[in-house]
Amino acid sequence: MESAIFAANAPDTNPAVLIVDDDPSVLSSLSRTLKREFTILTASSAKQATQVLEQSPVAVLVADMSMPEVSGLELIEMVRPRHPEIVSIMLTGRLDQQIASDAINRGGVFRFLSKPCESERIKAAISDALMQHRLLAAKRELLVKTETLEAAFSAMHDGICIVDAGGRLSAANGRARTLLGAEECRLGEPPPRALVQDSEPTGEIPVNDHLLQVSSADLSTGGRLVVLHDVTVVRQLEQRLRMEASTDPLTQISNRRRFLEFAAEQRARAVRYGRPISILMVDVDHFKKVNDQYGHASGDDVLRRIAAILAAGVRSTDMAARFGGEEFIALLSETATDEAALIGERLRQAIAAEPIPSAGGAIPVTASIGLATAVGADVDIERLIAAADGALYAAKKNGRNRLECAAQADLVVAV
Repeated sequence: MESAIFAANAPDTNPAVLIVDDDPSVLSSLSRTLKREFTILTASSAKQATQVLEQSPVAVLVADMSMPEVSGLELIEMVRPRHPEIVSIMLTGRLDQQIASDAINRGGVFRFLSKPCESERIKAAISDALMQHRLLAAKRELLVKTETLEAAFSAMHDGICIVDAGGRLSAANGRARTLLGAEECRLGEPPPRALVQDSEPTGEIPVNDHLLQVSSADLSTGGRLVVLHDVTVVRQLEQRLRMEASTDPLTQISNRRRFLEFAAEQRARAVRYGRPISILMVDVDHFKKVNDQYGHASGDDVLRRIAAILAAGVRSTDMAARFGGEEFIALLSETATDEAALIGERLRQAIAAEPIPSAGGAIPVTASIGLATAVGADVDIERLIAAADGALYAAKKNGRNRLECAAQADLVVAV
């Protein structure tokens, strides 16, 4: 008849030792001997041992080799796959080479003890087994931490390279290999020189169609940790946002905001070097009639066409922009009145030269242009725009489809 499961009184902080023997006197003797130093659980059969293992954490299993139905070795074999953390000790009345070989190969037995066993000897064996249990637990914990770190290292969005004290690449995660190319990430060889510069921060560098922000830190081992942050998408987004903030969405030329920024930059140069700046104000003639007769979609086509003519008709050092509605503006840097008038007249002729096709028929388009020029210290952008706008009004008043120049007296800045 199977005996009841027994737990000897011992500190709860100690890992449990499970003793399995079908002889009640052996269980009783071992429990009395060991309970002052260890937390002892007992079972009289493999079945009871399995129940104990399901209910309580066990660090060491001490099993009798010769038990009916299921031997101690068979029990250890059963327990090992489900509880690899348990360290096993075998009690046996006879020990030969074959038994020892089977116990080690099949059960991974840690220690063999012959029956009867001296108390000090079994205490020492259990103490060694508990130490082995702690070592195995620490090894498993370290393995889990290592695997976690390796997984995190591999899954990081940033590229990570470790360069040893000798200047050789000792580690590179998958992201680094993607960014730099597998050929550049050969372990044991020097990494790309740009990634291990001594200066901090190393800044941004273009590599394989990527823009990488590179930073590094010295390691206590004498090596260097290099982090590669791909800022390609961020910079592209920033560029797109800058373009959207400075570009007219309909005509795709510069908007009023960007024009005024550019004009301020050019004014500073003109004042510093005493150079002229000319402003052209361009307004589509009878634009409301175009919208009314041909529709707003055709009106948009007209604006896009005029924007394209203006953008193509000024130099790379100049700027054409949509100023608002059907009104456009152009700044001609280092351009005096006579030359600016020739440019303006050429633009006016280009606009009037070719009707714009639409569903309602060809749309004849003309534009009126106002010109204002100032030189050096007299350059005041707000005054220039106002003067060019006044000249534009005169062009409208005098019949449209023409260019008028502002009076020079309107452009002199009072001292």
